[in-house]
Amino acid sequence: LVIHEAFTDMAISLGVIQVNEGPDDDPLIFSCIPTASVAIETGPRGDITAFFRDWCKIHEWHAKEMWGDDFSMPESLRKYDEETYMELYECTYYDYKDEIYKYFVIEKSTGEICYRKEEVSWEWIGFRWSKLSGEDYGRGPVLSALPSAATINKAMQDELMLAALKCAPPIMAVTE
Repeated sequence: LVIHEAFTDMAISLGVIQVNEGPDDDPLIFSCIPTASVAIETGPRGDITAFFRDWCKIHEWHAKEMWGDDFSMPESLRKYDEETYMELYECTYYDYKDEIYKYFVIEKSTGEICYRKEEVSWEWIGFRWSKLSGEDYGRGPVLSALPSAATINKAMQDELMLAALKCAPPIMAVTE
């Protein structure tokens, strides 16, 4: 169900889907990640080698649901009299030296690693319609259509103005 959302993002720039493990009754969880919420890094061959995402004001129970019991909140943030929210950085990258994908969740204020894992594959799927040299996010067909759309909009504006003048022509008179 999320592929349409990702294709809509790809129509402009980059489409991103994240695939995570779920419970036995729903083993794969697909999420469309808006392009504005994720930053990428390209490798030496032009492919995407890193994904970064910020989480603002996330509660510990939410983080435990997303990353499981292996998630550990920094003790310095624990408050027993009120709810505690964290700002987290999510970072996934390909380590060329170890030839493995590394995944970290880091708490912003303390810099502590709250969650980490290493995998032979990763949960990110990033795709682009086309890409020019030096671009990371790529270009979708909407960007190619924008100049034509602007021309059509101007032509329509002129047609509407002409129709308005035909319906109610200006009246001119001469006075002495």
